[in-house]
Amino acid sequence: MKSKTSLLTSIAALVILSGCATPEIDTRLSMATDKPTRPNRILVHDFAAAPADVPSDAPIGARLGSGATVSPEQIALDRQLGAGMAAQLITALREMGLPAERAVPTSVPQVNDVVVRGLFVSVHDTNAAKRMTVGFDFNALEFLTMLEAFQRTPQGLGSQLAASGNPTGIIVSSGMKIGDMATARTRLDGWGRQTVKEIADGLMVLFREQGWIN
Repeated sequence: MKSKTSLLTSIAALVILSGCATPEIDTRLSMATDKPTRPNRILVHDFAAAPADVPSDAPIGARLGSGATVSPEQIALDRQLGAGMAAQLITALREMGLPAERAVPTSVPQVNDVVVRGLFVSVHDTNAAKRMTVGFDFNALEFLTMLEAFQRTPQGLGSQLAASGNPTGIIVSSGMKIGDMATARTRLDGWGRQTVKEIADGLMVLFREQGWIN
């Protein structure tokens, strides 16, 4: 618990430094004061597995470190996991009755569309946000996932869909301790499924609060 608290505090500090004004963060989605309009589409991006996969306008991901250089083979495996997790999340959202679909490079969000972006993070030191890097570094202490959801406005992507108790709107998954490096890769699929369930559960709470689902 202490480690998790320290980690969330570090992420909160990073949010402040990156211009997202609030120090409070937890694993719950937050809800804005004005309820947004129900989206026509929810565009779910593949979970980013490398710095090159993170859009430059991502408030958190674009400000994390790049981490260690990894082989093209590992990047391919990591991206495959990210695509699979996005597909699982799309299925979960559709089961809620929401119009979720995969975001592709040619996807152009329309007004009221929701854009969902997740990324993999390696935690090297739970006491310093600067020790969090994008992607899987098997020399790190722990892996986790961060996710942000935005709604398109006439002016562009708006603030993160944000929830009571977490005005930053950033979802942080449970972590996976790396431990034995020889087995860490084989444990990622199970961790990925659990992570998607956590994210889907959080989104369900948020969307119910918005009145988008029953």
